[in-house]
Amino acid sequence: MLKEESFPRSASELSLDWFNAATTEQVGAPASDISVEPLDGGDGFYGSLYKVTASYANAEEPRAFVAKLSAQNSLARAAVNQINGYEREVNFYRHVADRIRVRVPECYFAEYDQARGESLLLLELVEGAPGTHLEGATFEQAEAAMRIAARLHGAWQGNPALADPRIDKLTDARFTGAMAEAARQAIPMALQKLPGIAPEWIMDQVPRADEIIVEQARALNELPHTLTHFDYHVSNLVFPSKPSSEGPVLIDWQFVVSGPGVWDVGAFCVMGLPVEQRRAWEFELGLIYLSELSGETVSAWPRWFREAYPRFAVSFAAHMIRNTPVFDFDDPNAVAIVREFLRRAEWAIEDHDARHLAG
Repeated sequence: MLKEESFPRSASELSLDWFNAATTEQVGAPASDISVEPLDGGDGFYGSLYKVTASYANAEEPRAFVAKLSAQNSLARAAVNQINGYEREVNFYRHVADRIRVRVPECYFAEYDQARGESLLLLELVEGAPGTHLEGATFEQAEAAMRIAARLHGAWQGNPALADPRIDKLTDARFTGAMAEAARQAIPMALQKLPGIAPEWIMDQVPRADEIIVEQARALNELPHTLTHFDYHVSNLVFPSKPSSEGPVLIDWQFVVSGPGVWDVGAFCVMGLPVEQRRAWEFELGLIYLSELSGETVSAWPRWFREAYPRFAVSFAAHMIRNTPVFDFDDPNAVAIVREFLRRAEWAIEDHDARHLAG
């Protein structure tokens, strides 16, 4: 492992010497040259992605990697560190990734500098394409996502490994406490930035965003826990260009937490699907998930699932408010995504008659 202070902090610092020190042992040979370029669609809310293409003397084809850098914007980086996002993802790849039954990118380097609040991941570049925030998914992609979620949750339901101190729990102060405090601090900015973007009912909830996050987490905490991705939507699933029995590859583990699996189902359907797709598919997708999870055909949502599912939409709206400092309101595409996500949350809350859950 390289020393914390030695890892690159920007794309310009991704040197050949550093790359070989990080990868030679796993790859089996040093690269003769590397090139670095922004990854298409790689500027996310929480950081920046770069494609690193490495050439090897004894290989006909170069190999491609992804360098995931923490946000270069200091305000966004501080917001992510407030909820321990960078540290949590590094811990996932170091200590948890090899213990799950779903496909994740192979990791070659993972380091977090607590003093500076910066991280770097060097990961396998998976050949394929993730879904997109605004377009949603095909039904086939959504079905695959439900089966992957059930595979992840089934393997970790009641697993003693959930007690690992590096895996946060939904209601721990380190997780929900940090989320709620971030939401409380984001309220003034949300009141300034979100009018005209957020629906009126959600704007009414802005002053209580921190309380809503805590209330919903406590309610969901009563359900059996498993390992949840927590940010489970179509853009965090890479669908391989070649058919694979393993299904899509699950990326972005900054929010991984011990919690109820229904959270990931809600995240995919409410956050990841346009309203019309969610309305048409959510019941069947829930059945696919429940059937895969239990190993038996399920023909109706059980009461606990039916009551827990809309809590995600209420909580999601509050977490969007919490995210306000991370959003680039000068970027029309980012604003369009924020507007669409808040619209999806409001309609899911309305469709499931769940406004009362916000208190």
